[in-house]
Amino acid sequence: AGTKNVRTCTSEDMYEAISEGRKIASGVYLARDIVNSPHNVLNSLSLADTAQRIASESSGLIECNILEKEDCERLGMGSYLGVARGSETKPKFIHLTYRPRSGNVRTKVGIIGKGLLFDT
Repeated sequence: AGTKNVRTCTSEDMYEAISEGRKIASGVYLARDIVNSPHNVLNSLSLADTAQRIASESSGLIECNILEKEDCERLGMGSYLGVARGSETKPKFIHLTYRPRSGNVRTKVGIIGKGLLFDT
């Protein structure tokens, strides 16, 4: 029978932990809904709207830039546009940038993903 580590928390600590848990759960639910949505619900337009909503709800921590088809043509994104030709909706290239509140960026991380929307 050893001693147990017991940590006491203030009510503020508990509310902060609950708030953090809710934020994480909200992100998990959003990711699940995006993955499970059929094309009549989720297409390039609605995915771009979702990205813009995430940025607008981030208190300025996330910036959203959506490139339209013409922007992608100007930038020479031929492979991307070739794949997008099969879609019923216009392509939307979504670029989200996170900037910490402190402004102190210690490490830059790039995550690149291709959202496959099964609409054909």
